[in-house]
Amino acid sequence: MLGRCQQDMAAVAVALWATFLTLIDLSTAVDFECNQPTSNACHCSTVIVNCTNTAYTDIGVFERIHQSYPSLNTLLMAGNRFKLLRGYLFGYRTADLPLVQLDLRNNSIWTIETNALMGLDNLETLILNDNALRVDAEVEKMQSVFWPLSNLRILQLNRAFDERSSSKERLRWVTVMLNHSAMTNLEYLHVEGNQLPYLPADMFCPLPNLQFLYLNNNSLSYFLPNPACIHNLRQLNLSGNRFARLGSPFIELVSRLPNLQALYLRQNPWHCSCELTSFILWLKASNKVADRHGLLCGTAIPQQLTGRSLVKVDEKDLRCSEGHVGHAYGIYVVCCLALVGLLALLGCVFFANRYLIFKGASRIPTLRMSDYQPLKEPTAEPVMV
Repeated sequence: MLGRCQQDMAAVAVALWATFLTLIDLSTAVDFECNQPTSNACHCSTVIVNCTNTAYTDIGVFERIHQSYPSLNTLLMAGNRFKLLRGYLFGYRTADLPLVQLDLRNNSIWTIETNALMGLDNLETLILNDNALRVDAEVEKMQSVFWPLSNLRILQLNRAFDERSSSKERLRWVTVMLNHSAMTNLEYLHVEGNQLPYLPADMFCPLPNLQFLYLNNNSLSYFLPNPACIHNLRQLNLSGNRFARLGSPFIELVSRLPNLQALYLRQNPWHCSCELTSFILWLKASNKVADRHGLLCGTAIPQQLTGRSLVKVDEKDLRCSEGHVGHAYGIYVVCCLALVGLLALLGCVFFANRYLIFKGASRIPTLRMSDYQPLKEPTAEPVMV
């Protein structure tokens, strides 16, 4: 009798708890308004919800939207203030959501927890532009926040990181986000305006299907990734970086990208001197640089070439910088001194051992023609046993 009473009490407690959770959901659901005449209301249909600039700060709105619109295809949440995207953003019991596009730009998002995007297996477009992302040191040791997004095709991370962070921190965070992810279907990657100083050679290896790469408005002065990791690349935007000169390694890289159709290199501080000759010759002959007429000499030797389009520069007019000439002259002097030193060393060794050398040479026997004897046939007869 006592056991049955305890079971009944447990059942009542569970029912009360479920009722309490339901009441909480109903009380908070009032915050989510759709198609209301107010200025901060969302505009909703069965497949699209647009909550742009609605001043939301409570991330619970994501779960409420999912519950209200289970067939949702596109969710636009730009211009809010969420700060933190906690784990299981759309609910703990969500799986295989039909959501295809998620826009979270300009939300001052500081942190995305590792499991925040769980259930978004069908997501194809994720926009995180203009946020304040940081990656916690503990999260760096774990999986990428993008690991549930196996079908993602478009990822935008333009100006996505905390503006107070250093360029090296941003580079590390981008690398962490791309590594250990399952984004094997990613085709478009936007990492614009993040002041990245350089890129590791294997940075894009986790993205075997990458076709469109936008790295404009960073701080890159060279670009030499592993060509095997970007062999499907069709467009590459390197505009607005710090490229002053590019040489044969870059030309060789481009030649190993058979699918590349458009390369953008405008708004870089090109230094037109003899060191840029090979690049200018290649630029004139190549049809891959879509904006080649917009590439201008930021500085030049001689100075009167400054401001001229690279394709209009006669490479015969280019002169070498003093540093380049001095460097070449220095190498020449060092090589000459090394050769003189080697000859002097050999002379000293020869002089110190001259008596032994001459004495040994005098003992070498000299053979005359008369010293050679013809070979004779063996005279021994075979013995029969």
